[in-house]
Amino acid sequence: MAKSNSTTTAPYTPTHCPKTGRKFTKDERRANNKAKWLAEQAAKAKARKADKAKAKASKPKSKPAAAPVAKQADRIPVAQVQAWIAAHPKRKTVSTVDITEWLPSASNTKTGKRLANKGKIDSQMSKRNNKLEAQAQRKGGTIAA
Repeated sequence: MAKSNSTTTAPYTPTHCPKTGRKFTKDERRANNKAKWLAEQAAKAKARKADKAKAKASKPKSKPAAAPVAKQADRIPVAQVQAWIAAHPKRKTVSTVDITEWLPSASNTKTGKRLANKGKIDSQMSKRNNKLEAQAQRKGGTIAA
């Protein structure tokens, strides 16, 4: 026997009418049970929808992050920067650095190895042909391609 979540009503339609005592047909009971089940499902869906709306309403909305504003104490006056630049003339020059020696060579990487071997990889057929060619050379003949 199936158990219903509802506590007020029976989980199934009774076989006899409680008022008149007439026995319900199987089709009547089936239709009544189906109507009860659909009403229960609709009530559950409505309750879930209300719960979602309630949860959504109670969730605080996040504010977009404001751009950080530099404080007056964080700012350096232009005159002070110009004075520092004048006091440190060697800092003005920028030297280029060759970083190619620090970069990994293309052949060391997986992609580099693949690119280096591209076109060099023999298929199984060419390996077979190479073996046959070697056999033919040992025997003193050649293979016609």
